[in-house]
Amino acid sequence: MNNTKRFYDQNSQKYADEWYSNNSLLLTIRDFLSLFPSHPRILDLGCGPGQESMRLSNENAEVVGIDFSTESIKIAKCKNPNLTFYCMDYFEINTNLGFFDGIFACSSLIHNTEVEIDQILKLITKVLKPNGYFCMIYIKGEGQRISYPEIDGEKMERIVQLYTAEKMKNIFCRNSFEFSKLGYLDDNLKEYWENLIFKKL
Repeated sequence: MNNTKRFYDQNSQKYADEWYSNNSLLLTIRDFLSLFPSHPRILDLGCGPGQESMRLSNENAEVVGIDFSTESIKIAKCKNPNLTFYCMDYFEINTNLGFFDGIFACSSLIHNTEVEIDQILKLITKVLKPNGYFCMIYIKGEGQRISYPEIDGEKMERIVQLYTAEKMKNIFCRNSFEFSKLGYLDDNLKEYWENLIFKKL
């Protein structure tokens, strides 16, 4: 995943410039937060430069964001000094983060294999409260999508993992979650993206 980290470090400012002013996920966030009582504690899993952490907070959630991109976390902290961010890998998730009512994962696990998602969900179940919700936004399809972006003058392989809704439901259900509902997505995102919401058993 080292090349992936380098990719997001290099593109952190680009994503911040593009997404802080883009409200495409605002109704998605409102739809997700409607599942909770007021002021839920939400883990923004793979928060990037923090744009959706900002929106979650603006909608009255208590937010903690994590991401393995050092540069992204720097931007997130700068733009959201009132929120809590940690630079950490998903495989480092532990109860030191505290416990959460919900997990918001937008484009967060698109590079992870099925085996890796299994491992991450086992860690997530330790910090997600019983009956907590997990919002999973991923790229739909089958197989892999491979590209070769240039990083520091060197072409690197970038692999995106694609999943069908059935496959994603199977992964979550074998890890102590049940499918709750199809989450809201803006029409301009539906061609490539899926939003599934799961409830921890």
